[in-house]
Amino acid sequence: MYTGTLIKELMATVERAEQQAEQQRTADERELHAIFAMQILSVQGDQLLMGAA
Repeated sequence: MYTGTLIKELMATVERAEQQAEQQRTADERELHAIFAMQILSVQGDQLLMGAA
């Protein structure tokens, strides 16, 4: 039979995994925001150019 300690350890492992996943999502969102902030919109004639300078 499972002991209370084993269940507590499993729950703690799941919580750590969830925290790490949330931290990674946050870091990814910050990186994407920084990339999008670097985008420069430029219109030359009938061409639409976008890029990071």
